[in-house]
Amino acid sequence: MSLEIERKYLINKNFLEKLSTLDAKKYFVTQYYTKIGENEERFRKVIDENNGKKYYHTTKEVWQNNSLIREENEQETTEIVYNVNQSKMIGLPLHKTRYVLYLDGTKYEIDQYQGSLYPLSVVEIEFASPDDAKKFVKPEFCGKEVTCDIRFKNQSLMKLNEKIEKEGKYNEEFISMLGYIYSDKTEDETMSI
Repeated sequence: MSLEIERKYLINKNFLEKLSTLDAKKYFVTQYYTKIGENEERFRKVIDENNGKKYYHTTKEVWQNNSLIREENEQETTEIVYNVNQSKMIGLPLHKTRYVLYLDGTKYEIDQYQGSLYPLSVVEIEFASPDDAKKFVKPEFCGKEVTCDIRFKNQSLMKLNEKIEKEGKYNEEFISMLGYIYSDKTEDETMSI
């Protein structure tokens, strides 16, 4: 197991419009959960730009009641294991396009959700230590920080995706979440770590 120290931000709309023109690696991700809550289990299929496929099994646990830090165990698995465990899937799978971008030595993973959650987009940045995360100065393309906002956790988005699919329309919660992205206001927020 390793510690995952991560911060998450919404993406400013101007940057979203430029995303496909950047020098970033592009992946197509499908993930589903078999366990949700503070301790989660997920399976993920990742397809790269050259149509290469990899499968992953991941478990995560909240570490010392800190939403910024989790214990993570991720291992590559097989297509068979991925397919067999779909029978235990909770809700619907999430589909997203992931762009991996390096700026000034920092790795940014930008997830643009597909299907019912489109055009929601977030960026995740992982850090070597809590101090590094605390010192991080977000670049201009990062909007509101949502690290501690449970609505933007993938488990919550999976539930929201299922609700939108069942109702056949966007609901007020999702529309308010998109409002953060499309607001012209910039928010300079800090968080306690």
